[in-house]
Amino acid sequence: MEKSMHLEPLLRMRVDLGNRYPIGLIPKGRRNVWQLGGGTVEGPRIKGTVAPVGGEFELIDQEGVFHIDVRLVIVTHDMANIFVQYFGVANTTPQAAAKYKAGETVDFGETYFATQPRFETSHARYSWLNHVMAVAEGRGDGRAVEYLMYQCVPDQSIGLARADSVFKFDG
Repeated sequence: MEKSMHLEPLLRMRVDLGNRYPIGLIPKGRRNVWQLGGGTVEGPRIKGTVAPVGGEFELIDQEGVFHIDVRLVIVTHDMANIFVQYFGVANTTPQAAAKYKAGETVDFGETYFATQPRFETSHARYSWLNHVMAVAEGRGDGRAVEYLMYQCVPDQSIGLARADSVFKFDG
């Protein structure tokens, strides 16, 4: 089978959670705001820390699905500042929810937890991040959230004929 895109490891990030500020029940669900307490970042082309600024603006909908909205700053080992924003979804199984409540670690893949990070920086060494399309999978333990982030890399186009056989339109 032809490849049309693959994922390359971009970075691993641990974000320590600070205080939780429950906003409560609102028309769209239950809102919580989490203060970020710092963290670590490491990848093939980047190493640094998560600055203790920013936050996670979590919305839990009527079905118990977590809608994630995070904004933070990575400070690299060479003092570049990188703004990161990501939106995502965590659809937690009852087993994973019980582990979170008990303070246990929920592993990657134990629950559906996916985000789409975006990066902004003015630092020349990391300017390539401004144009990266990334996806991430997450896990947590109630004290921190950890992400494995990947860069989406196009290979060769699958072509129109192959696209027509894979993605069929009705009508």
